[in-house]
Amino acid sequence: MDITDKLKQLAGTRKTKEAAQKSLEKMKELLEDTDEWKSYKYAQDWLRRMSEQQEEEEKEIRELAVAQFDGKNKKPFIGIEIKEFSVIKVLDEKKTLIWASQNAPSILKLDQTKFKKAVENLELDFVEKNVEYRGQIASDLSEYLK
Repeated sequence: MDITDKLKQLAGTRKTKEAAQKSLEKMKELLEDTDEWKSYKYAQDWLRRMSEQQEEEEKEIRELAVAQFDGKNKKPFIGIEIKEFSVIKVLDEKKTLIWASQNAPSILKLDQTKFKKAVENLELDFVEKNVEYRGQIASDLSEYLK
């Protein structure tokens, strides 16, 4: 199959996909007018509100339990346990990066996208720049549907 045949095939696929998308949108519009859809959306919204309420209540209970913790009783109430977590906070990012580059370089990951943008106009001996060709396909292939 040559490229013209492939373009004809792609044009047909795009046309079929577009028709399917329009059909789905029409089906959704019809469903949205039904009582069942409205009930579904109401129930979905109610579930979202209940999830938010649950999260808020759990947060408040955790905060109250920690505030009342006497340092000894780690199970002050049925269903509540006070757990201890080790927390590390970086106070100086510059010093942290210097330390990591010398002692644990594998934890530093280069952000390729940002790096490429930062060095695109620089000549660096550790960066190779080349031209790459990529095929671009027009969004309108109606010529191939004739």
